Order: sequence, then structure tokens, then C-alpha cells
Amino acid sequence: MSDPRTLVAVLVIACITSGAASVVRYAVSGDYWIFTAIECSPDSDSCFMGDGEEYPERFAYAHVKAHAAPVCDGWGGDCPPLVCESTATCWIEYCDPELDSCLSTGTSN
Repeated sequence: MSDPRTLVAVLVIACITSGAASVVRYAVSGDYWIFTAIECSPDSDSCFMGDGEEYPERFAYAHVKAHAAPVCDGWGGDCPPLVCESTATCWIEYCDPELDSCLSTGTSN
């Protein structure tokens, strides 16, 4: 049977390696998605209906890789709007009229 100290050492090394890999992936390379509500034009897109306070009155969701989003103070509210420039780092989720109450082409569904 193997020595218990060897097993503990292997487990500690595995935990440290896993933690370091997570820090590199999320904190350093920004390899995760963030999303926010962005303005939407009901004349050209199917928009979600917001309350005008927490969400804009007409909005869609922008999903952006963290490394592609502008660096700003999200809690302070002084961030530039998110813009999708590449489908690899960003996509916009519009309202699906079959699942949600949507606002499209100037009418409420």
C-alpha cells in the first residue's frame, strides 16, 4: 500500500494546479461570458419589454466575452454600451415571440 503522505501531497498539488488554472482562465484571459440589456429598435428587431428603470423600455441581451468588453466601472454606471463586432466574442439575444411578450414592429405581441 502506498504511503498516505504521498497521497496527500498529490492531492494538494492537484488542488493548487486546478486553482491556478482557474485563475488564469477567468481572471487573466477573461474566458467567460458577461451579459447586459442593450437598447433595441422594435422597427427592425423583436425586443423584450422593460420597465424603463431597471431595464430600458425596449431591449435585447448582449452576451460578450469578458476580454472583449470595455474595461469600466460597472457599478458606477459609466460604461460605454456593448457593441458586437465579432460573432466569436459576442452575440445578441432577441425576444422570441413564441416564448415571451415581445415588442416588434411598433406593436405589442
